[in-house]
Amino acid sequence: MNASRHSGFVIGSDTTPAGHEVWKVRVKEPAGPYDGRKLIVASVNGGVALAQGLNVTFVIGTMDGSSGSPELRAVDVRIQEPGIQVIRS
Repeated sequence: MNASRHSGFVIGSDTTPAGHEVWKVRVKEPAGPYDGRKLIVASVNGGVALAQGLNVTFVIGTMDGSSGSPELRAVDVRIQEPGIQVIRS
């Protein structure tokens, strides 16, 4: 099974109440159902360092949140190569 990749950009990082740094991305797909949604980054491909404003691609997955209910996360975040357009299937 191939998961659809989505495009967006890194909006920055926050520190959780427990003192952990989490990065967030915003989905940038005007015709997509997730457009404008902010997601916490769950994993980064290849140990890439994230930076605010960086264009990225990712898979949207779910993880159990602090309340036990599923929450959307950006998984397998990768730097979007210049000139490459993400095509969703």
